[in-house]
Amino acid sequence: MYTGRCVKISADGVAPEDRRCEVTAWCPVMGFQRMQESQSGTIDPSLTMTNVDQFKMKFTVNARFPAFQMSTSYNFSQNVVQAAFDGDQQKYEASVKRGGAIIFVQFHYDCDVDKIPARKCKPTITTTRLDDFNANEDGPQKGYGFKTVDYFLGSDSIMSRRVRQVQGLRFIFDVTGRARQYSQVVLMTTIVSGFGFAALAFVIVNEIRLSLEKTRVTGRQN
Repeated sequence: MYTGRCVKISADGVAPEDRRCEVTAWCPVMGFQRMQESQSGTIDPSLTMTNVDQFKMKFTVNARFPAFQMSTSYNFSQNVVQAAFDGDQQKYEASVKRGGAIIFVQFHYDCDVDKIPARKCKPTITTTRLDDFNANEDGPQKGYGFKTVDYFLGSDSIMSRRVRQVQGLRFIFDVTGRARQYSQVVLMTTIVSGFGFAALAFVIVNEIRLSLEKTRVTGRQN
């Protein structure tokens, strides 16, 4: 709610952009006690999910190659967290366990459907961490988290609300790739196009040569 008071933020305070109006607001506060408990390691374990680095994810990756009217589906399971940190448990415990991380998983297809049917083609899987920036590099803050607001009745039966800082893992998935197949039509089109460009180049070079010879003969007559 606006209080009706405006505060000057410059020496003149004449222009409207030089003023700010006060408001009365109900702002949620962070649970500082819980933050201190989290830092000291005495936080209630019921609010923390343990052994996340040991979870295995099951994937179904679907890809379609419209040029060949072919498609493929690949099912597998992987410990994505361990793959992102190359099994370095110390690195996970040092930064990711408390601050979270953004993990990018890419599936890349490169299928030669003359050798292997598209339905049996498997993607190459690359797992990397996106928020791992050095101190000298530009980038977002390390980790991943967001805030949520909880509404509850306090001991005095007064409605209150509280900001909760949630930190964890965010996964981003991407599927790319290509398929290749031998085609006589494409081969003949490429050969004919090559001969056409060669003939055109021969005509252009021959015209330039004749033009230069004509200029040289004319220069001798003068």
